Amino acid sequence: MEKEKIGVDARKIWQMLMEKGELKISDLSKYSKMEIADIYMALGWLAKEEKVDFFKIENEAAVCLYSW
Repeated sequence: MEKEKIGVDARKIWQMLMEKGELKISDLSKYSKMEIADIYMALGWLAKEEKVDFFKIENEAAVCLYSW
């Protein structure tokens, strides 16, 4: 997968989190219609840039934008 697509996916996820707030990874996949592997690659990009925070909701992986 090329870096450009991961960057585009990361922007898409960032915008979705700006609109919806925290989301379970499964909901992020449902709303974005992205493959889980693509979501995790994009989240890795955002995590490296310290843009997202990870936690659990109802024992399921979830993510939100990092708040300073």
